[in-house]
This record gives sequence, structure tokens and C-alpha cells, in this order.
Amino acid sequence: MEKFKAQSEKITEAKQDMNVLSENAAKVQNSTKDTETKTTMMNTAKDNLSSIIEDLSAISEQNAASTQETNASMEELNATFSIIADSAKSLQEIADQLKEEISFFDLNGIE
Repeated sequence: MEKFKAQSEKITEAKQDMNVLSENAAKVQNSTKDTETKTTMMNTAKDNLSSIIEDLSAISEQNAASTQETNASMEELNATFSIIADSAKSLQEIADQLKEEISFFDLNGIE
């Protein structure tokens, strides 16, 4: 009978150990699922961030191209204004010369 009682106690201890082991296994499984969920969330966040960075890169490239086009347009505009200023100066010189040459004629008596 003593042996039976000892075996029964060992079986009870083994059951308790198995229950503890089962609980710990469940905790590990839950922790693994939690880690998997968080990893998925991190991957989604990484993908979103990567997409945002790509969008920003594309915008930066567009801005750089626009800046180059604007600079080229400004250089062209400056050259055009320079031509206009030179033409205006030449026209003023011609007008001054014409005024000087016309002053030779006295037009006050003609109506």
C-alpha cells in the first residue's frame, strides 16, 4: 500500500509538472504569436516608410528638374532683356542723331 501511495504521489507530481509545462508552452506559443504579429506590423510600417521615401525622392527629382528648367528660362530671359536694352540704347542713339540732323532744317515757318 505504501508503494501505491508513493506511486500515486509521483503521478500527481508528474501531472502538476505536465500542467506547468503545458502552461509554459501556451505562454511561449502566445509570445510567439505576439512576436509574429508585431513583426508583421513592423514590416508594414517599413514598407510604408519605404514608399514615403520613394515618393519624396521622386518629388525631389521633379523639383531639381524644375529648378534646372527655371534657371535655363531665367538665363534666356536675361539674354532677351540684354538684347532689348542694347536695342533701346541703339534706338536712342538713332533718335538723337535724327534729332540733330533734323535740327538743321527750320520748320517753324511751315504750317
